[in-house]
Amino acid sequence: MRKLSVLTGISLAAFLMVSSAFAKKNDLPDLSGLHGARKHTIQLYLDGLATRNAPQVVSQFVPGAVVHSTSRGEVSASQLFPSFLGSLISSSVEVQNVYKSTNDKNLYGVSFSFHWTESDGSKGGGSYTDEFVFQKHSDKLETVIMYENLK
Repeated sequence: MRKLSVLTGISLAAFLMVSSAFAKKNDLPDLSGLHGARKHTIQLYLDGLATRNAPQVVSQFVPGAVVHSTSRGEVSASQLFPSFLGSLISSSVEVQNVYKSTNDKNLYGVSFSFHWTESDGSKGGGSYTDEFVFQKHSDKLETVIMYENLK
């Protein structure tokens, strides 16, 4: 009887270890769910900046979405990106970090380098941090807050 108890105890301990490992694996972020979709939205936004593709950038926003910019104030996303990106002849983006807020599940941030050349030949750019406010339960943006380097 004692052998059975010891074997049962060992089996139970092994089951608990496997169950614990399985639970920890399942606690990892699900990149195929909403978090993954939001990261994809951010990637499409940044790719759109890099390729000067205003329709791609604008399509990441809900209708009526706004951008808060340190240089332009509050502007409609559907107006800002076509006017700005349409004036460029080249641009590049290099992402440093993507952040997800621990306090607000709809808030993400990205630090990146963005450089461009305007149609008149002037160059601009620098290091930026944008905050992305997603619509609740969605991968679409309500607001982007741009922290620009002002000289």
